Amino acid sequence: LKAEALCAIAHIDVATSHDDHAWDYSLQAEEIARKEGFDRVLAKALNIKARICSLADMSPDFNRNDEGVEYLNESLKICQDGGYETEMVDALLCMSQIYVNKNRWNSKVVESYYRIAGDCLDRAETIIGKSGDREPRGKVVAYRMRYFRQGGKIEEAISYCHRILDECSDDDYLMKMQVCDFLTALYAQQDDIAESIDYHSLCT
Repeated sequence: LKAEALCAIAHIDVATSHDDHAWDYSLQAEEIARKEGFDRVLAKALNIKARICSLADMSPDFNRNDEGVEYLNESLKICQDGGYETEMVDALLCMSQIYVNKNRWNSKVVESYYRIAGDCLDRAETIIGKSGDREPRGKVVAYRMRYFRQGGKIEEAISYCHRILDECSDDDYLMKMQVCDFLTALYAQQDDIAESIDYHSLCT
């Protein structure tokens, strides 16, 4: 319980930009998990550490992307062995974020990095689709949009958003709002102002 609580506090600290505190709490959770053999909590702690590393991508020379990949590879191995789907999805999404980060400062996108980012998103969506859990879907859509934008795949992004809208249940208002907001920006990027206004109206 203490290790779980430390992970929960670390999540809150990441969300409120207190990364130094989050790092300390995740280290404490990791120490307990390793000592007591709590694999699932260890995966959570490693994912949080990797998330903090992904947020440190401030310049080409100041980032912790490779360090984050190391934590995520260990987490994914733990999740694979233990069948921890929730933690595996978190690790895959963070891995996609880090590989998008690795292309962030390149004048030309490195295809191998871009492919890994896409593969991680595909794997995460497959797991979520089988589980039926709607909660992490919003994260996947947000990360997918950053991925599409980096590759200049505006048409694919629009098609993806329409597919997500078609799959939404009638009461899935937050997802619909999020996707309509993305479509507003995507159509504006294509100078399709009429469609952009329509989806902005739907969003509001």
